[in-house]
Amino acid sequence: MKPLLQIALLFSASSVLMSSATAQAGDDCSAPIVISGTGTFNWDNTLNTTSGFDGGDPTTCFSPTNAGSTGSDAIRQDVFFAWTVPASGNYTFDTENSIGIDDTKMSIHLGSDCAATCVASDDDGGSVPAFSSLIQLTGLTNGDQYLIQVGSWNDTSSIGDAVLNITHMVPPTNDDCSTPQVISGLGTFNWDNSAATTSGFDGGNPVGCFSPGNAGTTGIDTIRKDLFFTWTVPTGGGNFQFDTEFSPINTDTKLSIHAGSDCSATCVTSDDDGGVDPIYSSKILLYGLTEGDQFLLQVGSWNDVSPAGDGFLNISVPPAAPGNDLCSSAAAISGSGGWGFDTTTASTSGFNGATSGTCGLSAQDMGPDVFFQWTATSSGDFQFDTCGSLYDTKLSLHVGSGCGAICGGHNDDGTCGSGASEVVLQGILAGDEILVQLGGWNGLLGSGTLNIAPWTDPCASLGPDAFEDNDTCATAHPIIDGIYPGLTVFRTDLDIYSLTVPAGGTLDVLCNHNIADGDIDLFLFDTGTCLDDPAVDPTCAPALACGWASVAPESLTWINTTGVDVDCTLRVSLWPSSAGDCVEYELVLTGADVGGPNLFCDPASINTSGSYVTLASSDFSGPGVFHLEASDGPADQFGYFLVSATPMDPGISISSGQLCLGAPIGRYSPAAGGTLNSIGRFSVSGIFQALAGNSSVGSGFDVPAVLPSPPGGVINAGASWHFQLWYRDGMDSNFSNAISVDF
Repeated sequence: MKPLLQIALLFSASSVLMSSATAQAGDDCSAPIVISGTGTFNWDNTLNTTSGFDGGDPTTCFSPTNAGSTGSDAIRQDVFFAWTVPASGNYTFDTENSIGIDDTKMSIHLGSDCAATCVASDDDGGSVPAFSSLIQLTGLTNGDQYLIQVGSWNDTSSIGDAVLNITHMVPPTNDDCSTPQVISGLGTFNWDNSAATTSGFDGGNPVGCFSPGNAGTTGIDTIRKDLFFTWTVPTGGGNFQFDTEFSPINTDTKLSIHAGSDCSATCVTSDDDGGVDPIYSSKILLYGLTEGDQFLLQVGSWNDVSPAGDGFLNISVPPAAPGNDLCSSAAAISGSGGWGFDTTTASTSGFNGATSGTCGLSAQDMGPDVFFQWTATSSGDFQFDTCGSLYDTKLSLHVGSGCGAICGGHNDDGTCGSGASEVVLQGILAGDEILVQLGGWNGLLGSGTLNIAPWTDPCASLGPDAFEDNDTCATAHPIIDGIYPGLTVFRTDLDIYSLTVPAGGTLDVLCNHNIADGDIDLFLFDTGTCLDDPAVDPTCAPALACGWASVAPESLTWINTTGVDVDCTLRVSLWPSSAGDCVEYELVLTGADVGGPNLFCDPASINTSGSYVTLASSDFSGPGVFHLEASDGPADQFGYFLVSATPMDPGISISSGQLCLGAPIGRYSPAAGGTLNSIGRFSVSGIFQALAGNSSVGSGFDVPAVLPSPPGGVINAGASWHFQLWYRDGMDSNFSNAISVDF
């Protein structure tokens, strides 16, 4: 009986434990834990289930319908509280300083049970720990009830003891433009926007100041949790700096300044990240202010998830602007050399040349800038750059002197890296004057060096290659399998080639080049999609295949699975942002069908070896260089190649073969001499071996540009010529098949 009694007791204890687990407090929206007032409320979700409750709004609140969307699906093992608003106002709800759970989620619903509707939710808005949750609700009404739902982030998150903190947030007295804090003079003015609301005030100018009218446009929409100060220009007026630098908590701020002292004030200017320490602090400089004038200063956080809390509003007299702060006071320099500059205390001139010229929109945002007036001491081409500077610069060059100079060139980021700028001006004459304007990207300021030196075109030594002009889809040059060295491509002059990929074939393209000279991209198009604008780097989307990995060698591969031969164009171009302006390269192709040369009179007459001689292995070995190969010939028999401008198919019978060339026929015979001598002999394996040394590979014949006489002359690009091999065949003579070549 004792064992049975023991089992019964254990079963009874187990039942008690299970009953306790299913009765976990606040486990369902129908039975929330009732709380009131403000303070800290403990909760423990160790034994809770996951309800999947979303307040009827799976978009705003966490919901099981968002399964698979990390972070937005159901709150796990959630706990419910029913809370009554103790007094009208603004409240913060958070799980900060929870001990047992470091990654929470929270939703708040209007109501007190399962009929409550979603109001707001948050995952990681809290600060301590980093994955705690925080929600702020404004304008709550005394006596209203809210269902608060808290729990863990996902199934693998920690569970256990946690807290729900509810705080009544009383906005600061300067929370609205109608009740600004009055300040005066210079110094540091403390502010705390933890309990502030977001006013949406923009001084009547949503373009010049942050505004809710720009919602959805990151960085220029409303200042969040903003506070207001009315400041009076002190005795003597002058130049003043307003910044939020060194703020202890509020490290990502926005700042707007308006002319006036209350809600009727009008926007003057605004800033997001113009400060230096921390990098997301704000800074504004105003010049020539009049004693006694009043300004409404508006300061707050960048967005809803930015830190809120203690901040500094610093008002000071900025250091004197540099002597070359304006286009009218540019520092005079001349010749070649390097000149230091510093925009730390410079103003933002907004100068963009007396006429816009080629400077464009980028030059309208130079930030604090300084000016140099340069005079050429010699004629030639010159490079102006900021290489080696300590910040991200912008550079504009204006032709002429002073504020009447006309924009001649602008650059943000050049090729020497680190945000330095480079502009080249060509055709400068001794005595010419150039106004040099130096500023920073995105309002940045700092120190740097202006370098000016004579410039030599690095591409001057690279002339057109043998395939020029093949820089448009209409002028694509035909190529086939082979190796093509000594090709050149320029930033403004790309190369286009035509080729055919046979059905079922695989095209491999390899481009050997020095990546330091420039970044070459490869694009394979069908002929109907060819793109030839060198200023636009296509994406891979319209291409059959592409190689644009910023590596050397660059390559691409395409398998033709269409079932038919596909005529293609191959684009070789420089990436528009490439470091260099020109690159020499070697192109290697395999898998391209015969696009220029074509066999005819094929098959040829059978010879004494039992086969016929074919020129099928002939190929281009370089730009404009065609290499003839002959195979399957009778061993130890001599021969040489013929050329004609006229093909004949069928040919005429001569001896044992068919002559397929029309008069006049040129003979690459020993009598032609020099590079025109193609005399050779078939090896025991039937390969035609060169005997006069005019083959780069030992077999066949490298066709020279000069033609034998007759017909005389030279082979020009765009011309078609036809070749055939004559050879001895026992007691008779014979001919190979013939090949047409488009040069």
